[in-house]
Amino acid sequence: MYDGCKMTGLRDPEIFRVRVSSKRLPSAPVDLVRRLLQRLLGLDRFNSVYRSLGECSEEQFSQTFLEAIGARWLYKGEQDSTIPRAGPLVIVANHPYGLIDGLAVEALLLSYRKDFKLMLTHRLSCIPEFKNRHVFVDPETHRRRRSLSLRGWLQASRWLRSGGAIGIFPAGHMARFSWERMGIEEQKWSPHVFDIARSSGASVLPVHIHGSYAPSVYVAGALYPSAIDMFGVGAVERWRGRGFEATLGPLIAPQELSRFDSSEAGIAFLKQQVERLAGN
Repeated sequence: MYDGCKMTGLRDPEIFRVRVSSKRLPSAPVDLVRRLLQRLLGLDRFNSVYRSLGECSEEQFSQTFLEAIGARWLYKGEQDSTIPRAGPLVIVANHPYGLIDGLAVEALLLSYRKDFKLMLTHRLSCIPEFKNRHVFVDPETHRRRRSLSLRGWLQASRWLRSGGAIGIFPAGHMARFSWERMGIEEQKWSPHVFDIARSSGASVLPVHIHGSYAPSVYVAGALYPSAIDMFGVGAVERWRGRGFEATLGPLIAPQELSRFDSSEAGIAFLKQQVERLAGN
């Protein structure tokens, strides 16, 4: 099963690593299974790109990684007039591709806000350049990780109250194949996102990331839901030399959030604002 990560410092040869153990089988077949799983998830491809990166600061990491694979982003919308340069700001976006969504959002926002952070699944905290900069939660709310999630939400709230900006994917995980609908769909958005935006007096910037992977990627994630985040990590290599798009919507003022009488209604509104950008 996926073990999380192994950290021994910058440019670790294996940032993401699958661990397989067996008391009955010899080490050779166990290691073969581990390497096959590593390849299936695409983690070896991510590790290879990571090892090849030149020196960069933590703030430059996302842009450096995108440039290393030749991924090109086209941002639609009025960034210069839409992204406020100061004050609490929450960026909410759909999550079709996994890790690369975060890389792209950070690369854009850091060019406007040096106080920008991402809220990410705890599995990504093993990337050294992410570990000390971003906020981590466990979207599955496993009992043993509740304290981690609570700490992450509190950190995000304090960051916003101090006037910072934070990018959040309210679905928590990348999109998944739905057997019920026989199609790809965004996972349920967390109402906590609306709560911290409203309580901190933050403005909200909706962002829609266009497109999707081939259905096979999402089917694999549906078959192995505990590994969905790792499929999103391994799939970044699919963007080598490719271009894709994101649309920034109009800024939502704090006053607009105060009119909702429940978190569920509020997060439904924010999701609707993101989805309406799909046709742009």
